[in-house]
Amino acid sequence: MTDPADKASAAAATAERARQRSHRYARLLDGLRAFVQAEREAAQEQLFEVWRQPLADRLAKGLCQRFLKLENGPDTGTVWAYTDGTDSRFREGDLVCLHGGSPLTAMIAREAAFEAEDEDRWLLRVRQASIIVREFGDTPCYVDPDDFDLSKYYDQVLEDIGQAIPPSRAHYTLMPLLDGRISDAFDPRDFEEAEAAALAAGLNAAQAEAVGKILAAEQVACIQGPPGTGKTRVLALAARLLVERGERVLVTSHTHMAINNALNKIAAQGVKTAKIGRGTQALGLEGVSGADSFAEWHGRPEGGYVVGATPFATCTYRLENCEFDTVIFDEASQVTLPMALMAMRRGSRFVFIGDQKQLPPVLLARSVLEDIPGSIFAKLTAHNVDSVMLTDTYRLNAELTAWPSKSFYGGRLRAAGPNRERRLVLAERADPDVFDAVLRDPASPRGQALA
Repeated sequence: MTDPADKASAAAATAERARQRSHRYARLLDGLRAFVQAEREAAQEQLFEVWRQPLADRLAKGLCQRFLKLENGPDTGTVWAYTDGTDSRFREGDLVCLHGGSPLTAMIAREAAFEAEDEDRWLLRVRQASIIVREFGDTPCYVDPDDFDLSKYYDQVLEDIGQAIPPSRAHYTLMPLLDGRISDAFDPRDFEEAEAAALAAGLNAAQAEAVGKILAAEQVACIQGPPGTGKTRVLALAARLLVERGERVLVTSHTHMAINNALNKIAAQGVKTAKIGRGTQALGLEGVSGADSFAEWHGRPEGGYVVGATPFATCTYRLENCEFDTVIFDEASQVTLPMALMAMRRGSRFVFIGDQKQLPPVLLARSVLEDIPGSIFAKLTAHNVDSVMLTDTYRLNAELTAWPSKSFYGGRLRAAGPNRERRLVLAERADPDVFDAVLRDPASPRGQALA
């Protein structure tokens, strides 16, 4: 028989561990909230610094665009804004605010999206578009850069993760991971099968190992990909194999460009793939379906598929109530921890592809980073999660590879493929006039001869 005193002691020890764990969880969430708040305040101050500049200076720098008139756009919620013909730094997809000369004192509308440019007019998507056209259509107005307040989404995520009674799915899955209890275990049989499939598809040994780890991981797989080592090729093949076994896969990142690049590679392998978001966020996609929300993706398959979207989309109607078997983060070394948690709430397994030796996220509030790693990739590597490094770079020759290999990658990075032996052959005597002639007028007879 068990001694009652021993049972009481064991129960007390269990309760104490639970209390300590709860205290750690609370500290983690408080730290993340402080991080989000500090970043928001720093971003607002940076934006206000631009807005406080004189209008003439902003126009001269291309930080502001003047419009002569506004008209109703082709769709509800859109406006045609006719420019004065000057150039600016704005690009399609930018978030802007519409105002009468000063965003601080004459604001007309915030969080407008620059959707398209048609010669001398811009298509803006903005709330209360018809009212704005009616009241300001014949009045010159301006746009300045704007940002989107994501605080409510971050608050929603952290509240969901912190819900302990009753425990939410996100709490049960993610809080142990944040606490450092991360499982990078994998199924050996799944690993061998996926590795063999990757080798048969022409991937090199390190790439095949990475694919094997992604397919076999029980909870987390980390793939470190230095420049030119084929990260996207690994991601695309792994996504295809996951779909073939019936999985629902979310591919996400911090930019639409990274997501779209990955989706193109995946779709090229015949995988049913969709990008969820505004139409302007689907630019450059080939063979990829597009939909404003998951519910509007017509013709989606019953079994496995790939969806591409930003982490923020998982907090909105676009991916409302969607769950995924695997969430793959591309460029994970530039994805902040709070941003990653948005998408991780929707998955059961997580794949992070990045490189902690390259650029970290752009963070404005440095003072809060003592306890919060800059990126999710840094968080995982700090907890010694076993990662697979892609070791063959096809972008650089042997000499150019040698320095970063020695300085950052422990001598493991090596040049491979046709570029390994490529060299730029220069004249024995470097004559500045030669290069000057080529650069000034490369199409001229002298420029062509010298080139």
